[in-house]
Amino acid sequence: MKRIIAIAVAVAIVATVLWIVNPFTPVYAEEYRSGFLLTPVSYDATGIYADTGFILKSEKSYTLEQMKEMLRMLGDNTLEITQNQQKHFVITPQKKLNTNSLYTFVLTTPDQETVSWTFQTRRDFSILGTLPADQSNYVPVNSGIEIYFSHTGFEDPGKYFQITPKVEGRFERNGYMAVFIPKQLEPGTLYTVTVRNGLGLKETDLKLPEDYVFSFETEPEQNGRTEQKGSLYFQSMLMEFGTGEVPVIPIGVYSANYQDTEAVVKTTVYQFKNINDFLKTLQSKYETPSWAYYSQQNNLISKEGLSTVSSFEQTFDMTKWQQKYLALPEELENGFYLIESTYNDLTAQVLVQSTDLAAYFTASDTKTLFWVNNLKTGKAERSATVYDASNSKNYTADAYGTVTFDTVPADPQSDKL
Repeated sequence: MKRIIAIAVAVAIVATVLWIVNPFTPVYAEEYRSGFLLTPVSYDATGIYADTGFILKSEKSYTLEQMKEMLRMLGDNTLEITQNQQKHFVITPQKKLNTNSLYTFVLTTPDQETVSWTFQTRRDFSILGTLPADQSNYVPVNSGIEIYFSHTGFEDPGKYFQITPKVEGRFERNGYMAVFIPKQLEPGTLYTVTVRNGLGLKETDLKLPEDYVFSFETEPEQNGRTEQKGSLYFQSMLMEFGTGEVPVIPIGVYSANYQDTEAVVKTTVYQFKNINDFLKTLQSKYETPSWAYYSQQNNLISKEGLSTVSSFEQTFDMTKWQQKYLALPEELENGFYLIESTYNDLTAQVLVQSTDLAAYFTASDTKTLFWVNNLKTGKAERSATVYDASNSKNYTADAYGTVTFDTVPADPQSDKL
């Protein structure tokens, strides 16, 4: 009985030691190299902390002066070395270490024997990519949504995952990847996915520092009665031309029937009454991203209240794979325009400003600068007015055509121009 009690006590002592050490926390093994042991003070499963110090232990006795001569870190980081007891030194790098980097210590003994250690600093926990990728279109409706992380061992992402419009589904995790398996994605729909900040990495204090947002558009509905019409689109949502030049606009024209040798595109030019109507239309157009082709087809600009300027047809050669350009028949007077082209029941629109003023624009976090020039005279445009739609203010250029004003901080929840 005494022997059984003794064994039980021994087991209890061992269990207590293991609990204190915490077997779930990674530790550096007590492995001496040629009589020396170098271990970091602060670390976790992903590596050493960028501000960690190190403990150097030696089986032989060395003075502090000797150790300062013996130990160095490769690179331009110097070491502060102190001795807190015999055969025991505290090593502190003078510069904070970079994340996701390798650092090597080299120790050379008085006998010219060399010992080295290499440590990996922690890298930030982040999302490396997704599938579908951001701004993808024609995504199959039976697709899963894959999210690739920088580390394994992340927490359940379901609590931090949001998809708009809302879709029911479940998560599966495998190594570095989490997959959201939706019950049903709707065809021809623009989805926005947000993985919110705060998602953590197990056994560390690392968390996603900020929201990760990406969007994609699913393929249009497919059935036996759906007729494939091809595609028609302008490569830019907004373009500018001088009043003395005939606008030539890049356009994409594709036919679903590969036997078609030509495509006849019909175009109408409309003019806005004033700049305010034009800006409101431009703002509403930007609410749907230009890459979301199907959504753009369902977000056409209304022509109500616009005046018709001209109409024309242009025939494109479909036998050659080359960039195509829509050429207007004449210059446009100073003003704001909507150009609408149609082909095979498809519609493409582009907004155009016709002006002889050209502006160079740059902005920092504190100041915004415009430099306005006249294309006809080739000189700076004095007294030009710059309108900032973000705060509804007008600014007047000086004699050099420059306008400077305080930068208005962007609202992350707003798409306002």
